[in-house]
Amino acid sequence: AIFAWMGESPRAGTPTITIEREVSEDTWETLRRRSGRPVEDQDFLLYHTPDPLIPSTPLQERTHRWAVEWQLVTPLGTEGLDTLGDRVGLATGRYRFHVAGTGYEITSRPFEVAPTTMELEAAIAGGRLTGRARFHAPQGWRLLHLTLRSNEPVPATGEVTLRATTGEGDVDVMATLDPDGRFDVAAPAGATAVQVIDRFGNVGDVTF
Repeated sequence: AIFAWMGESPRAGTPTITIEREVSEDTWETLRRRSGRPVEDQDFLLYHTPDPLIPSTPLQERTHRWAVEWQLVTPLGTEGLDTLGDRVGLATGRYRFHVAGTGYEITSRPFEVAPTTMELEAAIAGGRLTGRARFHAPQGWRLLHLTLRSNEPVPATGEVTLRATTGEGDVDVMATLDPDGRFDVAAPAGATAVQVIDRFGNVGDVTF
């Protein structure tokens, strides 16, 4: 999510950015860690560009363009969601940026956070349904895994529901992913497709 605005010169001050979440209709609360501190600073990328970039005279007035970018992951320090595996579990709903600048405050238009799509590989062979579920944020920069880069696929974690489509209807099988995001279960008879649904509602699917 990105929000851009025109604000003050960095000589006057640096805007403070926070995130607000809609907890009921038209009621917004600042997103906080379990300590009570607001989510700010290191959770965002803050950009500033003066216009013109190079002044023609030392005292030339310039327009100061600001932008803030937030990768939609669960902030570290969130109550009950404080592991790297929980980073993909940001609560769904409506959010907005709040900017407190030097002598002004503004908020962005609300934006919607929804479950994300997993990359899923799956196959049926020898009566077994096997596969691998991963998350991929090609433009991402946040820490999602201790050894993998932030912008390459990282394994999904924890318990998932494997929902197989068969001629008799959907069949749900519970599985726990291994550290590489892989699963191996008995294949439901006649399965023609499968969905993987994690504990946060993120989904990946494959048709055979």
